[in-house]
Amino acid sequence: MMAKLAVLAVLASLLGSVSCEFSIYAGYGYPPPNPGQPYPLPPACPPLSPAPSLKGCDASVLLSGPETERTAFPNLSLRGFEVIDAAKAALEKACQGVVSCADIVAFAGRDASYSLSDGKINYVPAGRYDGNVSRDFDTFFNLPPPFGDLNLTTAMFAAKGLNENDMVVLSGAHSIGRSSCNSFSDRLPPAANSSTAMEPILAADLTNTCSAGTVNVPQDFKTADTLDIQYYKNVLSRDVLFNSDASLTTSLLTNGWVDFYAGNRPSFLDESTMDVR
Repeated sequence: MMAKLAVLAVLASLLGSVSCEFSIYAGYGYPPPNPGQPYPLPPACPPLSPAPSLKGCDASVLLSGPETERTAFPNLSLRGFEVIDAAKAALEKACQGVVSCADIVAFAGRDASYSLSDGKINYVPAGRYDGNVSRDFDTFFNLPPPFGDLNLTTAMFAAKGLNENDMVVLSGAHSIGRSSCNSFSDRLPPAANSSTAMEPILAADLTNTCSAGTVNVPQDFKTADTLDIQYYKNVLSRDVLFNSDASLTTSLLTNGWVDFYAGNRPSFLDESTMDVR
């Protein structure tokens, strides 16, 4: 999404708008990306459009119109478009046609991450190009769903060249942000005799909250506004919203990484910084 990042939730909350459409910028001296080498996709994906598409951190989610990424169900809760609009307008006045919308999104995520991580995440390279292709169905093949099990989530990360450790680190983005109730309705009420079922007290609270008509809830109920290791503690205690998070405890390898980061904030933030880069 955007680049792979430990702060996916931050970037998702800062995605922009239509003023960024159909722009291709110089890459600050970087060689242009090769449209013939897109990210590998799972075999079930439809064939790529013959039109060149950068397929990556290219701000394609900013493009508006019917059947674009912005209209896809996983992206309907995106907000903060006005933040990117304001940044784009200011930059165009200062240096027209120089800074891509993709870089603006990345820099916005960097700044938010810097604040939420007490200054630990503070570097994101520049040089991204903007794409001009945006398709709603791409989101389903590229964004791991909240209801996914460990096998599905691992396969989707592997398709991007990311291993299990990367997956656990990047899942830590769920330390911040909010989620709609329908994204975890499959976990309410908690399944009986399941090692990944939601913790009963949290499940009861969420059942009451969501039935009252609440649109969304914090992803981390204990430290909702801090990018920290509480998320990993929540995974171990089953105080998480999504099955994709709970399933991290179902293998010795990923459970080991969760346990490690739950007790080691410096390592989590160090790894987060490397994944952002």
